[in-house]
Amino acid sequence: MRYIIAIILIAISLSNCFAADSAATSSTGISIAYYSITTTATQPLAPATPAIFTLIDNNTATPTPATTWQYRKQGDAAWKAAGTNSPTVTITFTDANGATPYEVQAIRDGIPVTLLVNVAAVLKSKVLFITKAATLTANENDIKTRLEDPAGLNYSVTTAASGPLGTTYPTAGNDLVVTSYESKMGDVGTDLKSVAIPVLTLSFMIAYNMGLGKCDNGNSDTDCMGGKEAWYVQSGVVQANSGLTAGANILLSSGRIIKASTIPAGATIVAYIEAKQLRNIFCWTIAAGGNITDGTAPARRAAFILKDNGPTLSENGWKIFDSLTKYCLGKI
Repeated sequence: MRYIIAIILIAISLSNCFAADSAATSSTGISIAYYSITTTATQPLAPATPAIFTLIDNNTATPTPATTWQYRKQGDAAWKAAGTNSPTVTITFTDANGATPYEVQAIRDGIPVTLLVNVAAVLKSKVLFITKAATLTANENDIKTRLEDPAGLNYSVTTAASGPLGTTYPTAGNDLVVTSYESKMGDVGTDLKSVAIPVLTLSFMIAYNMGLGKCDNGNSDTDCMGGKEAWYVQSGVVQANSGLTAGANILLSSGRIIKASTIPAGATIVAYIEAKQLRNIFCWTIAAGGNITDGTAPARRAAFILKDNGPTLSENGWKIFDSLTKYCLGKI
């Protein structure tokens, strides 16, 4: 009888042992608890800032390579690839809304290990884009798309149609004003001249009315074709941020030009054209408090003079455009 009881007790003990082991293992027989993901970043993580994640072998308390790293917003069906065959991965969350957490996942030995990550909302710069009319032209839509591109500038953009002299534009709450390139919008420049937020204009008449420079009567209507003339980029923060080497670059196929001697003292030339030994410019910046033709600028100003029938920018031209917006916003 004692032997029977002993056998029963041993059987119960073994049963409990196998049950505990089974509960702690995956279908491959490897304990999921063997691995965990850590990060030194404090939650909620800062958006648009790289964060490093590490897969840890809990038995040795040391990093161990994950076959696959991936991440997604909680609730999304698809994962975004982040890395392979590495104990660490760097992820930058660029579209966080502050409400929905992210899942960061490492896979090793076929076992997924997931860490829930809270990321603060991305604070997008707000841009007011003043256009020729309520319905945007195809070229204005291109500009708006560039400003909003989540993989690029990622700004929050609202539009306002240009109006007659004396129009009050909804600049309050915005970080930057960008104006279209239509020369008939000159009155917009007068109305924006004293606004206390940065302005980037693409129109030579708006630039003129804002006091950013005077149009050269002899050349202001001349098409400067990129295939016939060499466009140059001047050394400086805008050029450096664009990733372009100072010197000859084809930026756009048509635009307006202004004599360098007509822009206010202290303005920074960004890009120009060398023609008949006259330095004609089409892109320049003015610092907050810098000179304009009849006073000082209340905030940063920039001009990138395009032609009325629309900008035909090369990729280098778009890079300069991007950098001008960052200059105006104080990001560079």
